[in-house]
Amino acid sequence: MKMVSEQQEAFLHLIMRLGYFGITMEVKKALRSGKDLQAFEIETVDDAGIGLKAAHELASRQVGGSHSLSYSLRDRKNYLRSKRQREMAYGQMISDYAHFGDVVSFDTTFGTNNESRPFGVFVGFNHFRETVVFGAALMYDETFDSFKWLFETFLKAHNGKHPKTIYTDQDIAMGKAIEEVFPAAWHGLCTFHISQNAAKHLSQGNNGESSILSDFSACMYEYEDVTKFEYEFSIMREKHFERVVQGKRNTELASEFDSRKKLPRIKMRTPMLLQASKVYTPIIFEAFKGEYERSMAACTKALDGDSEFLVSIGSFEGDLTFEEE
Repeated sequence: MKMVSEQQEAFLHLIMRLGYFGITMEVKKALRSGKDLQAFEIETVDDAGIGLKAAHELASRQVGGSHSLSYSLRDRKNYLRSKRQREMAYGQMISDYAHFGDVVSFDTTFGTNNESRPFGVFVGFNHFRETVVFGAALMYDETFDSFKWLFETFLKAHNGKHPKTIYTDQDIAMGKAIEEVFPAAWHGLCTFHISQNAAKHLSQGNNGESSILSDFSACMYEYEDVTKFEYEFSIMREKHFERVVQGKRNTELASEFDSRKKLPRIKMRTPMLLQASKVYTPIIFEAFKGEYERSMAACTKALDGDSEFLVSIGSFEGDLTFEEE
């Protein structure tokens, strides 16, 4: 077994004592469980350069033997290996964010497994215009509290550095969390999500008209000057607004033609229905005729006097229940 110097043993003894008695209030708040305390001790001893077996032997000696430790030598070894692997991965993310974290894109459109839990990724661009990952998180839901916790944790992981610009999709809860956690950041919407929503909504009800999507894409990608963009967007809006209005007018004219050409079918040729068929359009007349036919099943019951009545609509079989409203 590797020998340990008296200075190293004294240092470990001091760490073990601090682990239980001499920790400041700030450290106590950070160490919320026994596992956190053990991790603190293992990492501190490892940082001091004490070997794996020697550190474990001394830790066992402090508690009266290895059987009194809640972890084994293999557990200590696995923990330190996992820690170093995390530091290697996270270290690159922290370095990338320090250099390229002024502009961040956060996307939660990814879904995982059958439960479709949101998987959020913080990404950006480096000086080669290549995508770099600043962080990721598997979330339970997409509520304000979840986003707030995630953004605060992201800041802690990156030493409190705030992004200057952050792009996301159009999510109300996320937007509120960004306003609270990143108050100085400019919040914009990703062009990808805008394009997807445009293709989804503008393609509905266009009656084969495809130029609206090309015009919209031109406004998004071809005009960088603000004045030029506003001018072209206004032209596009007026052009397609007039097209939609004209389409509705054509539909109205077609309905007017059909109402004059096709007479409504009347089963009960009562004076009221005959008069209504001449005044109302076919669709309004059908609604009126239904109400009229329903009123034929109404029965009335006189109350005290002759000026008030109760009306009930139901079957003539059995007693009718009259309820005053």
